Amino acid sequence: MAQSSLVVFLLKSWLFMWDVLTFPIYGLIYRKWNLHDRQKQDEEEPVNKNPQQIVRNGDSEVEIRPFDLHFSLMDQIASLEQPLDTVVKLFDYSVKLHAGQDCLGTREAFAMESEVQPDGKVFQKIIQGDYYTWLKYEQVQEKATNIAKGLIKIGMNPKEEDKALIYADTSANWLMTALGCFKTGIPLATLYTTLGEESVKYGLNQTKAKTLILAQELMPKLERMIGDLPHVENIVYIPSRVRQPLGVQFKNRAIYSLEQIQDLGREAGNVHLSAPKSDDIAVIMYTSGSTGTPKGALLTHRNLSSAIFASLSRGLDMAGEQRTPDETYMGFLPIAHIFELSHEFVVLLMGIKIGYSGPNTLTDKSTMIKSGQKGDASILKPTVMLAVPTILDRVYKAIQGNVQSKGKVFEAVFMQLYRYRCSWLKRGFGTPILNRLVFSKLKQSLGGKIRLIIGGGAPLSPDVHEFIRTCLDVHVAQGYGLTETVGGVMLTQRKDLTMGSVGFPLPSVKVKLVDWSEGEYTIRDPQGPKGEIVIGGPVVSVGYFDLPDKTAESFYRDAEGTQWFYTGDIGHLLPNGNLKIIDRKKDLVKLAMGEYVSLGKVEAAMKVHPLVENICIYADSSQSATIAIIVPDAVHLSKIQTEVELTHEEACQNPQVKSQVLSSLRKHASTSLQKFEMPRGLLLVSEPWSPESGLVTASLKIRRKQIEKAYQDQIDRIYAQLN
Repeated sequence: MAQSSLVVFLLKSWLFMWDVLTFPIYGLIYRKWNLHDRQKQDEEEPVNKNPQQIVRNGDSEVEIRPFDLHFSLMDQIASLEQPLDTVVKLFDYSVKLHAGQDCLGTREAFAMESEVQPDGKVFQKIIQGDYYTWLKYEQVQEKATNIAKGLIKIGMNPKEEDKALIYADTSANWLMTALGCFKTGIPLATLYTTLGEESVKYGLNQTKAKTLILAQELMPKLERMIGDLPHVENIVYIPSRVRQPLGVQFKNRAIYSLEQIQDLGREAGNVHLSAPKSDDIAVIMYTSGSTGTPKGALLTHRNLSSAIFASLSRGLDMAGEQRTPDETYMGFLPIAHIFELSHEFVVLLMGIKIGYSGPNTLTDKSTMIKSGQKGDASILKPTVMLAVPTILDRVYKAIQGNVQSKGKVFEAVFMQLYRYRCSWLKRGFGTPILNRLVFSKLKQSLGGKIRLIIGGGAPLSPDVHEFIRTCLDVHVAQGYGLTETVGGVMLTQRKDLTMGSVGFPLPSVKVKLVDWSEGEYTIRDPQGPKGEIVIGGPVVSVGYFDLPDKTAESFYRDAEGTQWFYTGDIGHLLPNGNLKIIDRKKDLVKLAMGEYVSLGKVEAAMKVHPLVENICIYADSSQSATIAIIVPDAVHLSKIQTEVELTHEEACQNPQVKSQVLSSLRKHASTSLQKFEMPRGLLLVSEPWSPESGLVTASLKIRRKQIEKAYQDQIDRIYAQLN
């Protein structure tokens, strides 16, 4: 401890002398004080001084109006004689702008190998080339057109309300297949590959999809379900990246590979493709099901094109209007999620190429990357990517764990350098020499060129936000949106260096805060308006597929014809005009003593603790305390001392271990939670939660009801012990 303190003292002294000697020259060269002034303005003043941006509608709601950021590309699109009001028109225009440029890239895969781990487990590893193969914009256009014609040839008819459903992982083939469906006017339903068989059957049977498009790897799963899928006539499989025999057959169902569909389309000649209209359904996108059964949001071409054009404004703000050949977007989140799908069309319209990856091959240490080989990020070297908070939480914990493993002195030095860099970033200055000597090594984990990460899907902890921004030398933008609003409807600006908010509305998006008396949220709150977030405008879905009651409950159309959606999320309008997500209606529970506990707030305060891999807080309104259900980090859990050596499973059951974990969690959250919000009971779960288990969604959000159901017996026993 004394050694660490001495090293930190000497380092502080050296850094102080360095600042005194270099600041005058550094300030003249970089002239960053303007950035500092802008940050202070962002923190203290509204983002738009126009008083019309914030409008109170009576005593129970306040409207936050967007303002446009003008860019030449947007003006160019707006001046077109024919509006780009369908996804097909938008992509056609992208091809016109960027013909001859790389569009979609895939890493070559050669084989799968089994690798035995030190604990005896066997993991499948993929052998890949050290390069990406690229399709040009016009090649993607040609393949998508052939897919469209091929679907018509196998009997798909939009006039008869035929539908297709895609059930595959993120890839170039997924996007080209979607484009093919859009070109025919056939509605495309989407499902996550991580859904259980019952959810897959539910989606296929509810939509009565005539054609199922799925990854070859999922054919064995389909074989088990096919008897319960009476409406599926055509099966189109996307071949595995590592070529292998099909291995299954289905009676009375036509089976095609995606290449065969393209061949049929290529040979079809002048097959007429009915161009979709703006009000035609483009996608039936099923929600993640985090609060119950997935619902199919009906998204029209107008919805999608409006959202893409709105996001384009903020995309150009983040990345600028001038493109360079090295700009690359990494697509690895589930493309069946609207967050990923809509943003892929945005970056393609901007002229930024997309290289595909997956969670299991993303980095050098991903589970399917063989020891000694490089992950996709190291090969692709992306400059832009999307990320959900769970992914960024893992990056945060991985860096911290790596630093701590190198000893107390190293940890003390690193944290001092981290705090030093943070202090200069907050003043509006960079630290280029420190970046090159220290932080560039961390940035290499994502290829070394990453400049922009857009976070969404759930609120991101300010601590994680600052840590990622500082250590990876990357701008982290936060956004907000839902499946029902075609993904992002709010996003921070490039110049906004604050953390914890989701920015302000995108162009054409209307946002209101409405009083929610039960939760005691009101727009008259002295700290600033608080209330349920209600979204309106052309980005809002027309409703849920075949669920009229749910549609009437969540959507309404006002007298002016604007479609609105009740999000169920609670927002707080900050003094600078940004919105902060502070709660969710379904997460608020009233305890037996009358206190209201926000489950999401407690989870957010505890999930960044090193001991926590995943967490769900449970509260019973007939009880006076909450319970934390935690999947612990195995490495950190093993460091907790006990009288005897324990396996991971035994440690999760050990009373002494659980007592130490709960004490550590309560201490960690003591500055952000009140006493009644602190969990008094703890359940440690040894098995990780994965989308395959049904306990988290494909975007890694917890499925609260499913978790409660899975552990109800243990929860009841814990409450009995507490009482």
